[in-house]
Amino acid sequence: MCCDDETPVDDLTYDATVSDTTSVSEPTVSGSLVTLTTTGAASGSTVVTITATDGGGLSTSTTFTVTVTSPVIASIADQTTDEDTPITVDLTVDYEGDIVVDAYETATGAGIVATADADASSVTVTPSADANGATEIVVDVYDAADSSIYASASFGFTVAAVNDPPTLDTPADVTIAEDHDATEVFITAADPGGGEDETDQTPTYIASSSDTTILPHPASTVSASALPLLPHPPPPAYAAPPLS
Repeated sequence: MCCDDETPVDDLTYDATVSDTTSVSEPTVSGSLVTLTTTGAASGSTVVTITATDGGGLSTSTTFTVTVTSPVIASIADQTTDEDTPITVDLTVDYEGDIVVDAYETATGAGIVATADADASSVTVTPSADANGATEIVVDVYDAADSSIYASASFGFTVAAVNDPPTLDTPADVTIAEDHDATEVFITAADPGGGEDETDQTPTYIASSSDTTILPHPASTVSASALPLLPHPPPPAYAAPPLS
């Protein structure tokens, strides 16, 4: 019973305590409303005691048990992928309720990861463009209705360096006269490609002609800014021998 014949219900005062604050904090009481808050630290059970006191100082108590369960994330092995190659990692979570999953790179990762997208069954990690190196990915799993109930796991994430092909703007088409002197075609916007780890590479150039009867293969050169084009001279004129 919550009241007696001498004290109206509205005049009773209430108090609440818990036997163990590891999983549930001390309750707060407002009138006849008792609020319980999980600590988020661990799973476990605690006994809640509710005490009602009347105006004459008499009281009665009742108890009930609150059990808190946190999500359990299966261990995630360290992962390796190549530059610019996303990877999807399976995620196994043991929990009876609905969950919300978040994944992110730790602050020490130096921007190796562009995005880390997670749902209840997997985490997809996309490296930043041309980035490589090692970092750590953290996965947080929350109860959908109470974010204080959560679990975290992490795994190492390594992006292996890949030598990217150089980039080169296509030169404009060239028209030259027959038997003309060598004509230079300038190479512009040539880049070794890739990220900062490839900036010290120096591209080399090789040019070829699709028809060497008109234009010999241009001479190859190292770190060229221009390639010389020299057409074949026309064949010498043929003179018929005089008739005798």
